[in-house]
Amino acid sequence: MSETAKPEQTAVNDSGTRLRSDTSVTRGRSGPVRSIAERMFDGFFAESELGEELVIEYERIGFDHYDNSLELYGVPDDARLSIDEQKVIHAAGFSKCYVNHVDKWETHYGFHDKEFKPAKGWRVSYPHKRGDETGGILVEEICPSWPKDWFETGYCRVVP
Repeated sequence: MSETAKPEQTAVNDSGTRLRSDTSVTRGRSGPVRSIAERMFDGFFAESELGEELVIEYERIGFDHYDNSLELYGVPDDARLSIDEQKVIHAAGFSKCYVNHVDKWETHYGFHDKEFKPAKGWRVSYPHKRGDETGGILVEEICPSWPKDWFETGYCRVVP
């Protein structure tokens, strides 16, 4: 079996640096060739910029592309997103924000409209996060979109 050497292709980024165009660079939809390092730096700066706008205390930030969500981890138990913080997250382009509290509860916020509308946030605690596989899902109030039998069977319980 013979291997054919892939010809090395080069490109130039915004600063004039020559870049290989195999796995180390990408071309934006209509933009210049960008290295992975440049994209990683952009991500770091974007995360820092967003973090500077949030007053809520948190240990780290994350995100999930599959549901367009922002995740805040290590948030104090009684902390909630202010309307101004919700506006910042919505303006940043996120559809949801999951606030993961130190006490193993989460507060979920949804921003589904193009125009900002404040979200109340609803609280949930999953057994796998609490290390209690038999305790079921805990919520502060009934979630109308969840199956009624979850509440009837005890799979999900409302706790004040």
